[in-house]
Amino acid sequence: MNIRSTLLITAATFLVSAAAVADSLDMSAVTCEKFLQTTSSRTLPFVVGWLMGHHAGKDVRPILDFEKADQASAQLLKICGDNPSISVTAAGERLE
Repeated sequence: MNIRSTLLITAATFLVSAAAVADSLDMSAVTCEKFLQTTSSRTLPFVVGWLMGHHAGKDVRPILDFEKADQASAQLLKICGDNPSISVTAAGERLE
């Protein structure tokens, strides 16, 4: 199993847990506005983890960088706050 598959499976597992707070999040369609309305400190790391895995290239080493994830969480909240009409997936493409 490659790293992308592993990350996507892990993120999917976390998103199932997040469903207890929100019915579901269609990551390709949910807007930043909806995301900000439904996310919490409990669900945010799962969404950020999913986005990081989704946008990772095939050659990315399988390393969990928690500091980078924390920074990505803050960036995602700012990007979504500044751009409420874009999709969360589009916001994820802007993460550094």
